[in-house]
Amino acid sequence: MTDFEKDGTGETAGDTGTSASGNPGDSAAERRSGRRRFLVGGLAAAPVIMTLSSRPAAGTSCAMLSGGSLNTSTPGGDDTSCYGYGCSHWMAYKDYWKGRYPTYKKTSWMVGCYVPGGDPTIWDALSSGGLHGQCVAGILNGWAIPTQYGYTEYEVKDKISEYVNDGRTSDLYAMFLQMNTG
Repeated sequence: MTDFEKDGTGETAGDTGTSASGNPGDSAAERRSGRRRFLVGGLAAAPVIMTLSSRPAAGTSCAMLSGGSLNTSTPGGDDTSCYGYGCSHWMAYKDYWKGRYPTYKKTSWMVGCYVPGGDPTIWDALSSGGLHGQCVAGILNGWAIPTQYGYTEYEVKDKISEYVNDGRTSDLYAMFLQMNTG
């Protein structure tokens, strides 16, 4: 039988409506209908399964992107979720960190490399909340709360440099948006 003799479900167009076993209650139309119900039901269940199997909606994670996916384990092997603080938090608590990282310094000085898109001051980067601001927040998280964040400030700087050198700044930004949730 050729492919043009089959309908869209893979059944032959000239099916008599009875199965090979001769059971009249097992027609081709009923089999197609059953398959559709199964597939539609399975597709409807997929979001529920994904919700149950994924991380919390807040996107908290200790791990930086590696090969396009997030690793949710912490460096010490503990699988608890970790998080850091966002740009607005670090702006509110600048007195805590400005001795180490003066607000007037350029982000390239803080990060240790030039991040494409300009070289704003640390304060301007935090104020904008863009890629530069997220990098600054990530470094501050690594400096102030490395256990909670999952990385030290030096590990964060190395990862930023790696992503910039690989031309993966959009991945870097997405990663920090997930990690800097507080």
